[in-house]
Amino acid sequence: MLPMSDLDDELVEFVRSQYRQKASYYALELASGERIAVGHTPGEGWLDVAARKRRRGETRGVYTGPYAMFGYSCSEGRWSHGEGPPGASEIRGLLAEHFRARSSGRWS
Repeated sequence: MLPMSDLDDELVEFVRSQYRQKASYYALELASGERIAVGHTPGEGWLDVAARKRRRGETRGVYTGPYAMFGYSCSEGRWSHGEGPPGASEIRGLLAEHFRARSSGRWS
């Protein structure tokens, strides 16, 4: 995990503009170098993932679309409405690695 200060200003502003805020936010870096923000509140079963959307023609790597918020159910291992951000498989693995480790094998 990275400090939130390592995120670009546009992503930080997007997270701050959200109506519903989580207790804590973390920054994660994908293999492509893309950085995302993850919101977490202990005791809630959902994480908020702020990531860029894919623009037409983009297939891999760093995406350039606008930021969007994606919900991820920790207990169900699924994205809200069945739609995850670009790189959803990699992000799901990072979420499991970082958040399961924080809660000793259980989602907190």
